[in-house]
Amino acid sequence: MTSPPFPRRCTARRARSAARVTLRTALMIGLFSTLAVPFQKPPDHPRWAVYVASFIESKYIDEPICNSLEYFSFSGAPQRFDYVHELSRKNPSEIKDKVNTQPLGAAQGYPVQEVDHIINGNELIVKMLLVQRKPGEFCEIYHQQMSPDTISVEPAYLVHVGDETVLASTDPWTGNSGQRTEIYWTFDKDGPLLLDIDGKIQEALKEFRPKEFIIMGGGGFDVRTLTYGMPLWKPSDPHCCPTGGSIEIKFALKDRQLVVVSHSYKKK
Repeated sequence: MTSPPFPRRCTARRARSAARVTLRTALMIGLFSTLAVPFQKPPDHPRWAVYVASFIESKYIDEPICNSLEYFSFSGAPQRFDYVHELSRKNPSEIKDKVNTQPLGAAQGYPVQEVDHIINGNELIVKMLLVQRKPGEFCEIYHQQMSPDTISVEPAYLVHVGDETVLASTDPWTGNSGQRTEIYWTFDKDGPLLLDIDGKIQEALKEFRPKEFIIMGGGGFDVRTLTYGMPLWKPSDPHCCPTGGSIEIKFALKDRQLVVVSHSYKKK
């Protein structure tokens, strides 16, 4: 997930920057595709691990990153949160940092905050999701570091699904692919639990999707209904017009993790 230096004023640098944006977009399509299973399965990492999603790389930081809310929302020093070293080539004088902080509510008694660092007037946005682990201590569980020219950064939200409260971050890509950078958590008495959305979808698709058909778009998962539905494309179909029918997977939450309830394929 690569992010090159941002455009400068001179013509030559603009040309290089435009080429890099094209390359960055192409790399993101390959790395963030819904069917590429971008997230590791939750049991592979500690509960309070930080998932970092960026143009340069996506990774887990297993050591908890916890501090006061003021520490995370302090304006003017975004390099302390630059886990992928995207700002390391810039002098502090080149970086203007505007911070937006908003409480999202609470899940299982754990208050959740979103802190957004808006760098250089929307050149880069660092989106941080924090969960209060104890009084005065917030732990970062998600760190999204991306440029708004490719991702439309929207507020995360809490949604009630039956008896559960789910924290969701669903940021759409620009363009018409339907792709989203999305991630979800449930909560129990010990804090947040990452949902393995992509892994469960892939596992179910292996059982019933006709192998000769493909899924070309992104999105498809609705956290409010716990369903995943998408049209299917035949190899010869243009992107506008899938003719391979459609699939639907219905999920439920059991022990605060997803389980498949049913799946179906409908011919067109």
